[in-house]
Amino acid sequence: MEPRLSRKRRYLAPFLLPLLLQPVAAATLEERCAGVQPIADIKFDGRTLQSTPDIQEPALRRADALLSARCYDLYQQVVDDYVAQHPDDDRVWFLYARMSWIFDQKSKAQVLMTRALAKRPDFTSIKVLQASLAIDENRLQDAQALLAQIEKEQPQDLGLFIEQLRIDALLLSDAATTRTLLAVLESPAFPGSARERAFASLRQVRNQSLDVLERAYRALLTFESAVCYECKARELAYFLINTRGKPEQAHAVLDPLLASEDYQYMWEGLRRLKVDAYLMQAAQPELDQVQRKGLVEQAGRVVGNDWAQVEERVARRPEMLGMLQEYIPRGSVAETVDEYGHTVLCNAVVASDVYAVRAALRRGANPNGQCESWTLVQYMFVVGWRGVEHEATARTDILRALLTAGAKPPQHLGDCREECQKYLVPVLREFPQGPRA
Repeated sequence: MEPRLSRKRRYLAPFLLPLLLQPVAAATLEERCAGVQPIADIKFDGRTLQSTPDIQEPALRRADALLSARCYDLYQQVVDDYVAQHPDDDRVWFLYARMSWIFDQKSKAQVLMTRALAKRPDFTSIKVLQASLAIDENRLQDAQALLAQIEKEQPQDLGLFIEQLRIDALLLSDAATTRTLLAVLESPAFPGSARERAFASLRQVRNQSLDVLERAYRALLTFESAVCYECKARELAYFLINTRGKPEQAHAVLDPLLASEDYQYMWEGLRRLKVDAYLMQAAQPELDQVQRKGLVEQAGRVVGNDWAQVEERVARRPEMLGMLQEYIPRGSVAETVDEYGHTVLCNAVVASDVYAVRAALRRGANPNGQCESWTLVQYMFVVGWRGVEHEATARTDILRALLTAGAKPPQHLGDCREECQKYLVPVLREFPQGPRA
């Protein structure tokens, strides 16, 4: 199944909207979706695989392919036209169930699948969907039972083949499963959605080799799918830097994206990856001081010599901090505000990014500055928590960093409840100006 759409909290909206509203691809998406056709039969390893073999109507098969391609507007148009002409065809419930799950309407999807099977007990496409959802929820025994039924009814079902591979990746994690998944990923006979599922399963194989994973990331760039090319290239670059330790090769992936205005909406994130790549190169022990300094300077040039950004990236890798910090020029962090009225330090606090907070403070950011309508410290006490365990360490470290830098404690704690009282108030008491009660 495609990834479900998640709900974002209000206070992250300023960071997410530029990505969600990025101006790419309106025409490209239209053209891509217009070319989507029903998935053809696939010859693979001596067998013929068919997508949704119990749904033969071309319009419904195309609608299913449009869903896999995330062409939601055209999908809706095709389905509406079909239902207007065939109002009693309940096979459309399969598409409704898929669409409901994609948009995180889990209970609705389950109701639709149950009703569809009540009317058509042999509706194997629904059973494939149920098995897929069971795997998503880690109900592997339920999924295996469903797949065993489908094997008897529609052994040539493409969905059965893909979902069984997902099970094998999780339970067997053997070389044969890896070979088959790579063959699917690299075969142009399979639709992009199936190849992406193969990639995801390859990553779930236990103790998967880095050579296989790199080959898989690179294979993603060789075919068109619902995931944008630049998104897949960015993930490859991230893998090469942070997992593979090949920063030089990451530059080769990133440079064409940064050279094309088509990908301008991603430049900020891509530049951060370029900085990471240069810093990783600079941290190589065999380099001399001149080489190390030159690579750090190149990292600075990538972000217009905004050394606060460079220092933040260094701070994320404690093993690099002592080695590289001496090559970062001293200077102050910019106190200008962005289009949302946020300073660099405010953005770091909003994102609960302790590394960015420390970097900004080291470069002289004002710990008593404003963040929205509060001081930076007050902001931490009034904004809700996204997840207690995840947030607790970051928030306490950020509060401690602000107070150490001279931030004034909040004037009142009326909005401080539960997690705030448990985690933040004890930090206040560590400082002389904090509450004693």
